[in-house]
Amino acid sequence: MHYAISDVHGCYREFIALLDKINFNKKDILYVIGDTTDRGEGNVEVLKFMMQHKNIIPLLGNHELMALQVLPAIIGKNNDDINVLMQGANFRAALKQWYYNGGTTTVQQFLMLPPDEQQELLQYMQSFKLYERITIKGINYLLIHSLPDKKDAYKHIDDGTYSTMTLLFGRPEFDKPEKYTYDENIMIVIGHTPTAVIPGAITGRYFKCGNIVNIDCGCVSGRAMGALCLETGNVVYTRSLYRR
Repeated sequence: MHYAISDVHGCYREFIALLDKINFNKKDILYVIGDTTDRGEGNVEVLKFMMQHKNIIPLLGNHELMALQVLPAIIGKNNDDINVLMQGANFRAALKQWYYNGGTTTVQQFLMLPPDEQQELLQYMQSFKLYERITIKGINYLLIHSLPDKKDAYKHIDDGTYSTMTLLFGRPEFDKPEKYTYDENIMIVIGHTPTAVIPGAITGRYFKCGNIVNIDCGCVSGRAMGALCLETGNVVYTRSLYRR
C-alpha cells in the first residue's frame, strides 16, 4: 500500500502509533509531505526513524525550507557560537523566522548531537524532494506540502512560475471548492494548513476541497495525525498526545 502523512512536527510517539495502526511494513511506501519537525518534542527521533526506512519518501515543507537556511551554519556549534553568528544580518533573519515558527526545539535537539550525526541529518534533509507524482488505480496523485491560491498553480510547480518558498508557504482558498475542481483525473494531496482552522472542516480530520485533499489534522496542536491510503482513499487517525 501507499500512504501519505503530513505535518508530523516532531510528534514522534503519535507518528509511530499511526504507523503501527496501519500495519506499516517493508512492502508499503509512505510519503511524508513536509514539516517533519518543529514545535513538537521528538524532532530528531522522527528524522532518524525516517532516515532508517528506505520506503519512507520525505518531501519538503516550509519548516524544512527554514531549517536548511540555518543548519549548515551551526554544525559543531554551541549556543554561544550561535550568539556570535547572530551578529550577521542574514543568519539572524533566518534564525528568527525559524524560531518564530517553532524551530527552537529542533535547534536545541540538533545541537545535542555529535557533529557527524548533525551532518548526516542535514544531508538527509537536503535530499527531500519538492513533490512526488504517482499514479495508483488510475488516479494521478500530486503530493506536495502546499500550493498558492491560484486555480492552476499545480500546473506550474516546476516551470519557474513560483518560487519554492511561494509554493510551500502558500494556502489554497479552502472555501472555494469550485476553484479547485478539475476536469482531469488528478488528486492533489497537501498539508500545511491545519484542518481545524478551515471553515466547515471537522477538527482533527482530513478535508477535501475539489480535487485537493488536505491531511494536516493538527497533531502538534492537540488534534490528530492522519494517514491517507492512496489505494483506498481511506484515512486512519491517531489522537494527539498534546493538550490543546
